Amino acid sequence: MAQTRTIDITPARIKWPVIEASQFDVGRPVIVHVKDGSNWYDLTGLTVKLQGTKPSGFGYSVTGVVSGHDVTFTTTYDMTSEAGFIASEVSIIDGTDVIGSQNIMLHVEESPHVPEVVDGSAERIMPEMRELVDRAEAAAEVLLDCSAIATTLPAGSNATASYDVDEGVFTFGIPRGNKGDTGDTGVGISSITKTGTSGLVDTYTITYTDSSTSTFTVTNGDDGDDGVGIRSIAKTGTSGLVDTYTITYTDNTTSTFTVTNGQNGTGSVSDVLQNGVSVLDGDTAKVVVPTKTSDLTNDSNFVVDANYVHTDANFTTTEKNKLAGIASGAEVNVQSDWNATSGDALILNKPTIPTVPTNVSAFTNDAGYITGYTETDPVFAASPAHGITSANISSWNGKASVSSITVSLVVANWSNNSQTVTATGVTASNNVIVSPTPASIDNYVAGGIKCTAQASNSLTFTCTTTPTSAISVNVVILS
Repeated sequence: MAQTRTIDITPARIKWPVIEASQFDVGRPVIVHVKDGSNWYDLTGLTVKLQGTKPSGFGYSVTGVVSGHDVTFTTTYDMTSEAGFIASEVSIIDGTDVIGSQNIMLHVEESPHVPEVVDGSAERIMPEMRELVDRAEAAAEVLLDCSAIATTLPAGSNATASYDVDEGVFTFGIPRGNKGDTGDTGVGISSITKTGTSGLVDTYTITYTDSSTSTFTVTNGDDGDDGVGIRSIAKTGTSGLVDTYTITYTDNTTSTFTVTNGQNGTGSVSDVLQNGVSVLDGDTAKVVVPTKTSDLTNDSNFVVDANYVHTDANFTTTEKNKLAGIASGAEVNVQSDWNATSGDALILNKPTIPTVPTNVSAFTNDAGYITGYTETDPVFAASPAHGITSANISSWNGKASVSSITVSLVVANWSNNSQTVTATGVTASNNVIVSPTPASIDNYVAGGIKCTAQASNSLTFTCTTTPTSAISVNVVILS
């Protein structure tokens, strides 16, 4: 038989209602009615749990089945394996938030059905063993849900470890290892020296830090012609530790060189090759393009005289002194001003400009023109035009214009006893007169054809019997 209790989740209403249960009382439902003050509390969509701590120190938790304001808890060994008073709580949960709770007391008595049970007997030990098994299984679930976070600590630190019981997370701190041995020194460039010249070709020798050498050449210009310089250097490929670079020269020819990178801290080989010859000093191209004439060999024997002064006898001392006598900023941006009376902007010998008349009355009427005559026309009264009124003019201007076209009703265009044809000049509202041409009258009448709709530049015809030949129709348009 199920037990029924009513609890009130309103704070300070009902204190510690007691629910009676018996040891080994498993599977019997406990039904709790929930009220909020004087009103029943609807639990639909919420989670309700009954949980507490038994005299042994072990806890239990049972989720109830909700129906309206009732919740049913089914007793288990976890709840009733020990006799005694179990302080418990009914919690009402919405998602993760507890929105109401009530303390209750679960009173567990030893089973009246096994009065001979003694300490150490199977009847007393089994529930405890079952609970221990449940505890072990719950602990195993916790371990399965655990996760770990590892953090690298500075070298020389002590290792750390912690565990968050609520989150099931182990946190470890692992010290960083000691720094490894320094790798071997890579091979770099010690110097680049010009070591020979043959015609326009200079030879340069690169000496590396491991005492090995390589050479490259530079071709100079001839007789004032442009020499060949470097326009651009671009990385064009990588294979393993080797990068390939392409040099584009000013004459659009190209060559390539490679750079072998270091690996795993063991140094690097920095021998940069152009067609097998090193052309870089570290990360910098060792080919220098001259920017001054003093950087070039004076093979054309130009005159070099730091004391040479250019003179021109056509420019005399008098002219030089005249230029020196001109004031700074003289005659700069001077604008003429008609109204100026002095200074550089003054305009001399200005003519007198007479006022130009704009009215006839400004002139003297020396020719004796008529100035006050009212014109009359005795002949006009006898003219037919004398009787034309404004209404006559409006009617004339609003007269209808007439145009005509001929349209053809083709046999293949009839669909459901209807077809629409193009009729240029037709609108949705102007007056239209349609009639068949003399040659089409008989077929037009026999087919029961008539014009049933008009729109912009189109007419729609319908028939009672589909014609077997084309029919021509005259259309008179009044606009």
